[in-house]
Amino acid sequence: MAAKLLEKSPVVLRYAKHGFKRCRELTWDQNEDYLYAKIDQCIGRDPEKARTKGMKQFLDDKTLKPGLQSLKR
Repeated sequence: MAAKLLEKSPVVLRYAKHGFKRCRELTWDQNEDYLYAKIDQCIGRDPEKARTKGMKQFLDDKTLKPGLQSLKR
């Protein structure tokens, strides 16, 4: 399991952890606002531009299967 986590973008993983921990305390509407804010922060602060690379690998190159494999960093 740890090997799979090491393949992930550290910035994305950090924001996902924060979102997961915080969502237990909030209502549905608050969760939605909070998670969208975290997504925006993650996109802006990721030096690897993992989202852009992942979308290119999925849409253009057809080499990524979301949920089944990780982004090729």
